[in-house]
Amino acid sequence: MERTMKRFLLKIIILFGVLSLTIPGWAQEKEWRALIDQTFNFQKQGRYPEAIKTAQQALTVAEATFGSEHPHVAASLHNLAFLYKDQKRFAEAQPLAQRALEMREKILGPNHPNVGASASVLAVVYHAQGRLADAEPLYKRSLEIAEKAYGPEHPVVATALKSLAVLYKDQGKMAEANLLERRAEDIRLKIEKPKSFVDAGKKGETIEEAVIIKAVSSREGLEMEYEYLSQKFGQRGKEWKLKRQSLIKKDDKKFDKMDLEFPNGANKTVYFDITSFFGK
Repeated sequence: MERTMKRFLLKIIILFGVLSLTIPGWAQEKEWRALIDQTFNFQKQGRYPEAIKTAQQALTVAEATFGSEHPHVAASLHNLAFLYKDQKRFAEAQPLAQRALEMREKILGPNHPNVGASASVLAVVYHAQGRLADAEPLYKRSLEIAEKAYGPEHPVVATALKSLAVLYKDQGKMAEANLLERRAEDIRLKIEKPKSFVDAGKKGETIEEAVIIKAVSSREGLEMEYEYLSQKFGQRGKEWKLKRQSLIKKDDKKFDKMDLEFPNGANKTVYFDITSFFGK
């Protein structure tokens, strides 16, 4: 009886020890995801100082919680590098982008779409710094990964083609640049209709009928949202304007609520399901 009781007490001690380790980790995981969500929202609103601050906080939490070789750390590095790149703070973006790329290669393998995304960011940084020879293989790699991951006629491929074309122009390779630009334009024409990259069977008039955006990054997803609205309602700023944009979380899904205003005073709300790319 005494021996049985000792075993029972030992199990209780072990259980509480495990809980003491997992509960703080779970809380920090939740904190990290909240910071990523907040960063994404600030970025969408063009509030880059706030976005950078929360991205820095997300990186600090990720490194402290998950260690230096975790996918969350790689994602945090990529997000912060992307924000610095967008703000032309290339000296700050470069080491973060390089570390994110190396980490994602190690964790995800050489052909993962996220590796291509990080390669693209680092390529843009090198390009802006005048390191054209360093940028070229990264642009090419990003293009190759995109073609394998999404097929030859996807918006991500078109973007990669255009980026490489710009580099070729800066290198004086006009013939190569023109070929890439023509291919990118061909892709654009083929995917003009929203059904190519969204669920056009949804009307977006209610959250249940939200238009589903299929993207791999927040930047690509946001571009697709605005392209969809422009194709449906005309030129932004002239035929409609964005009155308000709100994030809605329902069940395990994330939604963008876009409140539009038209010159005649009419208003319309369009819902997008952004679960596929939210926080990436």
